Amino acid sequence: MEVRKPKNPIKFYIVSLQKLLKARVSYRADFFIMLAAVFIKEFAQIALLLVIVERFEALAGWNKWQIAFLYCMISLVYRLFYSFFGNISTISELTISGRLDMYLIYPRKPLLMLISKAYIWRIFYNFAIFALLIFVYIKAGGDVSVIGFIVLILSVMCSVIIIFSIYLIIGTLSFYLTNVRSVLEIIGELIGEYMKYPLNIFGKAIGLIFTFIFPIGFIAYYPSIYLLNIENSIYFSSYTEIITPLLSVILLVVALLFWRKGLKKYNSTGT
Repeated sequence: MEVRKPKNPIKFYIVSLQKLLKARVSYRADFFIMLAAVFIKEFAQIALLLVIVERFEALAGWNKWQIAFLYCMISLVYRLFYSFFGNISTISELTISGRLDMYLIYPRKPLLMLISKAYIWRIFYNFAIFALLIFVYIKAGGDVSVIGFIVLILSVMCSVIIIFSIYLIIGTLSFYLTNVRSVLEIIGELIGEYMKYPLNIFGKAIGLIFTFIFPIGFIAYYPSIYLLNIENSIYFSSYTEIITPLLSVILLVVALLFWRKGLKKYNSTGT
């Protein structure tokens, strides 16, 4: 019996994720043990965060709940990126090993095939951090109306798009430089660790870099400024609700165009 493959790229992506999820869950004991371990780790990190912020009334003008929200925001966004698009971070490794070739011979577009090999089972790991995000959002004085929660969800989506675009741009550089794994590791460190704190604490110079040159400040910091009505922003204290989605669209378009151009330069390593 012939299995029909969905022609719609979005449907194909969803079906691929469903298959990956079923394959992962089929090893139930292993899956639930890993799930429990991750939940324990998440709650331990969250508990440590709450203990730390309890000792501070303010940090760079941010109160403890605003700092907790920023931490949860970047943690959730980064984990969502890896759940749905994490395979993007392996472009350099695929290029070096020559395994990227197999994505080029599929009847589907290479990028679609690449993101369809996602780590979708990790989506279960995000429930705890998402629940805490909502909790600290309310505690930090966020808008609890329907519109407020819609804006929060849209902000998270825009932040995921920004991370995706940055990783795709850096990954595409491997077509020209071959090995950019060290750059990706630095990017991961900057986003995963340094963006958990207000940009104010790093000073104007670093804030300028993370705002105008390498705009990772728009992943969590600037959305938090708008969502929590914080006035002491290092650069933008208004219009962040417009700048963030606009930047996410621009970066996505640039990343996709750069990827398309980069594929034309790709030469298999043959290893």
